[in-house]
Amino acid sequence: LWLNPVLPDKMPGLSLQLRYRGHWLKLDISPDKLLITFDRGWSKEVKIGVRGKVHTFRTGEQKEFDIRR
Repeated sequence: LWLNPVLPDKMPGLSLQLRYRGHWLKLDISPDKLLITFDRGWSKEVKIGVRGKVHTFRTGEQKEFDIRR
């Protein structure tokens, strides 16, 4: 899964949950940051690409990324 979020200028933020290959992820996006929470899944870890770099998430883990333009 690759993410490279950019919100429209007038949109203050977006929160959503999605299921990716049996894993539940929560995404909280603001104009400046992306917060990813790996809630639960079939395996203990999942790899997610953010802005060209792959990150490994483990169950219960949360990571924040700077997404300023």
